[in-house]
Amino acid sequence: MERNEPNQTKQKILKYMAGLPDGSVLTVDAIATALGLSRHGAAMCVLRLRRQFLIREPDVQSRHDSYPRRYLITDKGKDRLRFYKSQEEKQKKE
Repeated sequence: MERNEPNQTKQKILKYMAGLPDGSVLTVDAIATALGLSRHGAAMCVLRLRRQFLIREPDVQSRHDSYPRRYLITDKGKDRLRFYKSQEEKQKKE
């Protein structure tokens, strides 16, 4: 398992979630497995993404503290991903 910087991991997760059909929800375990991350690393990154409102839990009122938690990307998360892509393109041009 390769070690990623937090922003690289955040970008990987957002890119993966944005590539799924709209409304797709994922657990931390599903994210970790799909991206080859440790469960702990994925969980920490998901926590940061949630606190930044880049991902959210669907129907929070109806979940009644059910586990495992499921997450989906927000519009703000998609905007952040577009920002990352624009920064990558900018760096390639320089």
